[in-house]
Amino acid sequence: MQAVKFLPVLLLVVACTQPPTPPCTEEVNPDDFTAVPADQLQLDLDIIDDTLAARSIVPIIDPSGIRYTIEKQGNGKEVRCLQSAILVTYKGKLLSPDALAQQFGGIFEQGTISISLSTVIVGWQVMFLQFKAGTKATLYLPSGFAYGTSSRPAPLGSGRADIPANANLIFEIELLDVQ
Repeated sequence: MQAVKFLPVLLLVVACTQPPTPPCTEEVNPDDFTAVPADQLQLDLDIIDDTLAARSIVPIIDPSGIRYTIEKQGNGKEVRCLQSAILVTYKGKLLSPDALAQQFGGIFEQGTISISLSTVIVGWQVMFLQFKAGTKATLYLPSGFAYGTSSRPAPLGSGRADIPANANLIFEIELLDVQ
C-alpha cells in the first residue's frame, strides 16, 4: 500500500525533471529583411546577376533575392529551426575580388564548423532552412544578407582576403549534418 501512496509523487518528480522543449523558430525575422536598404539590395542584385550571366550560371532565385545553385540535393535530416546546430564545410569568396584579394583567389574564409544557425549571417539562415543534410550548394549573397556596411579585415599573414564594406559574397557549402 505504501508504494501506491508514493507513486503519484514519483511521477510528479520525474515529470518536473524533464528538460523543457527548446524553442523552434522556423523563419528568419522579417526585420532582418527590412534592415537591408532597398537601393543597396538592388545594386547588389544587379551586380550578382551581371556576374552570373557573364559566367553562364543560371541560378535559382529565392524570394528573398538570394541567388543559388544546387550541385547535389541532400536527402538527410532537414534544418527545421534557427536553433538547429549545423555541421557545414564551406568556402567564402568575394564575388568581385579587388587586385589584392585576387592573390588569395578572393577567398576570405574556409573550413568545417558546427554552429547554431541562429548565430550566422542572415543569408545562411534563409538558405539553410531550405536544405537537408547532404546538400551541396553555392550561395550568391547580396551584401545586406552578409556583412552589410561592415568591413572585416583578414588576420595578417592568414593568406585570406579582406571583406570590404558592401561586399557581395559567394559561399560554396556542403551541409554535413543537422542537430
